[in-house]
Amino acid sequence: MRSHSPLKAKAATPARKQAFTLIEMLVALSFGSSIMLTAVALVHSVFQLQSQAQTRLEQTSILDRYVEQFRRDVSLAVRFELPTEKTLRLFFVGERRVEYQTDENHITRRAFDGDVLQQVEPAQLEAGRVAQFAQVHSGRCLVLDILILESEGKPSTAPPSAVRQIVVAVGTINGAGGNDET
Repeated sequence: MRSHSPLKAKAATPARKQAFTLIEMLVALSFGSSIMLTAVALVHSVFQLQSQAQTRLEQTSILDRYVEQFRRDVSLAVRFELPTEKTLRLFFVGERRVEYQTDENHITRRAFDGDVLQQVEPAQLEAGRVAQFAQVHSGRCLVLDILILESEGKPSTAPPSAVRQIVVAVGTINGAGGNDET
């Protein structure tokens, strides 16, 4: 007769080692890899958003400086010419003059002393925005408008239409003489 003692039964079955199976290791590796890929993607997105925010901050800072310069120029001008909504010429005491010109999503300020170009300052607007100049209040007040354009849903040949207007700078001609139409 055979006796089944606990000691003999334990010895009869091979002892199992305390280790992970290949399947368990593969599952753990794939889980860890997916967590790492998600973390890398998030870090990349954060860096990309930070870069976009920095670019937008720089553009806003340049535009703010530009707007302040526009206000100063207009308030010091003794007369102006506004041949088109894209070009503005301001004349000061003496032979100094400043010319603002807009093109697509750029604004350029050129300062002259007589016929000599002294300074050129370009500023770029965000995509989908254009600038234009206008005169209001009996021609004594000049406005720099930034228009936000909409072109979605239109054929590519159709010009974009302004959906919102931002009046960024208003300056009043303080000098005598007003607008000099030529």
